[in-house]
Amino acid sequence: MVHFDVTVGLNAGTEGTPLRKIAQDILKMTVPNITGMVLGYVNELTNAAFVGRTGDDAELAAVGLGNMMQNCFGLSIGLGICSAMDTFVSQAHGAGQYGMCASYLQRCRVIVTLQLAWMGPLLWYSEALLLAIGQDATVSMHAGAYNRITLFGLFFAFQAEAIRKYLLNQDLTVVPAVIAALCSILHVGWCAIFVLHLGLGNQGAGFANVVTWTLECSLCTAYLWHCAPQLKQSRKSVLSVQREAFLVSGLKHYIAMAFPSAVAMCSEWWFCEICALIVGYFGPTTLAAHVSATNMCLIFFMIPLAIQCSAATLVGNALGANKPKDASRYCWLCVALSLVFWFLISLVLGFASEPIAAIYTKDVAVRDIMQGLLHIFAVVGFFDSTQNVMAGALRGMGRQNLPAMVYVFVYYGIMIPLALVLGFPLKLGVYGVWYAELTGTGFAAVFFFVVLKKVNWTTLASEASERLLLDPSHGAAVH
Repeated sequence: MVHFDVTVGLNAGTEGTPLRKIAQDILKMTVPNITGMVLGYVNELTNAAFVGRTGDDAELAAVGLGNMMQNCFGLSIGLGICSAMDTFVSQAHGAGQYGMCASYLQRCRVIVTLQLAWMGPLLWYSEALLLAIGQDATVSMHAGAYNRITLFGLFFAFQAEAIRKYLLNQDLTVVPAVIAALCSILHVGWCAIFVLHLGLGNQGAGFANVVTWTLECSLCTAYLWHCAPQLKQSRKSVLSVQREAFLVSGLKHYIAMAFPSAVAMCSEWWFCEICALIVGYFGPTTLAAHVSATNMCLIFFMIPLAIQCSAATLVGNALGANKPKDASRYCWLCVALSLVFWFLISLVLGFASEPIAAIYTKDVAVRDIMQGLLHIFAVVGFFDSTQNVMAGALRGMGRQNLPAMVYVFVYYGIMIPLALVLGFPLKLGVYGVWYAELTGTGFAAVFFFVVLKKVNWTTLASEASERLLLDPSHGAAVH
């Protein structure tokens, strides 16, 4: 039985940790995060590669449309809900409130599972929805088949992400990354079996997703069972969902953080999909270059995204432990580290754009456009990576509302209108769409920088303690 005692965090010392130790903590958490994120993203590319080798253009296009629907109406929302644990679990762990960490995990599982009630019908009837917006009938049929099968694995994908976030926010990063790597490697095998050997096409890619997500969830659950005593929590509290997790007051408390977290994540993901739709009007050659450049940039961008996760966790841990000076150092050192990494990435994008483009296609026209886009993102990435890391720090503070509002304004009030103006009336085409990203992400980076410079870290540490005191489960016990 674990009792909650928030005085642990309140009584913690406020002496600053040496910068060398701060840097070591960041790298220790970031490196495994990079591995897990890159390999997780590779699964989508694997599906496309196998279907592309065995199917026709319609089947390959269906994978792209299916992934778009899964991302927009499933994964972006579920992962956004889970990211609320970057505040709750990180701060509770920093304060030594291990029972509350288990309580937050249970609430997350309940809330993210309930979303399947409306996500399910949308994905199940993908074909009808795509036909209703004028998509090709054959492509819509294959996308619908892909999504209907994948739907059966979505529950396991959400549970695996909930466990992963729960572990990462308690400084357990290596094993989740190893599990992600193993499952990504095996995903190639599942695609070979279902798509190539059995000839199931898009349905085979869906079966591969289900097996991969189910396996990842099973392995994460097994590791959670193993490390529960190390986390000073009972196995029952982390593996089951107890009655207290269904209390309306507790669910409302979690949703207050989860909703803006989901809005922020959805704003970014949906923007990428909308850009692809806009670029489609410039023709297939331009769209091919845009998609190829986006895929390559996303792989590189996993590094700042991993640093973002580290910033959220480490800032939250420090605030929960009542160490405001450490929280500030974690924040700004993560920003500095992101800038250093992006400087190196920009050199690669700038000077190696030609061989990178050659990896994707032999079409000279596509390669020329792709090289130009990579050069643009080499600059855009400085602002985009910086604002992402600062948004992660804000999430660790419990200030999710701010990034959510800024992202909605920046992506849909600035970047999309500007992309349309630059792309069409000013005739910059796809380059105009990518130039628009420079303006929007630059605005977000400057805004977040000003906010963080004015932050009172001592006040934030007090707020973290108060958040634990006000939690509806405070004073309860987790068995």
